[in-house]
Amino acid sequence: MRSGIQWTLIISILVAGFLSTASAAPDADGAAVYSKFGCQTCHGGHRGGTSRGPSLRSVATVWDEKTLPVYLQNPAAAREKNERLQKLSNRYAPTRMLQFEFKDEELKVLVKFLLQNSKSSSTQTKPAAN
Repeated sequence: MRSGIQWTLIISILVAGFLSTASAAPDADGAAVYSKFGCQTCHGGHRGGTSRGPSLRSVATVWDEKTLPVYLQNPAAAREKNERLQKLSNRYAPTRMLQFEFKDEELKVLVKFLLQNSKSSSTQTKPAAN
């Protein structure tokens, strides 16, 4: 009888663990979204940049929770309107920031991840808007 209770308990724990994992949004973690979309290919695994893309470690010095999502949804349009982005893009040419199809939740957690894991804008001077 005791082993039956133990098996029931084990199965219940496994099912509960599976259901909690399945019900949680798989992309609710910003690092997972960063990896899913291959951001590390150009920006590095620790967001320090590569020869294909700039470091993202100080994103918060030039972006915020309103402007970064707009950029990420359409980098080419943002680049057309912003001299700083044009110069940055030319530095890494021919590589260009790609336009990804983010789900709303993916975009939200990616932005939060990038801004929270960035040097605070309070410790650095924001460049003048271009």
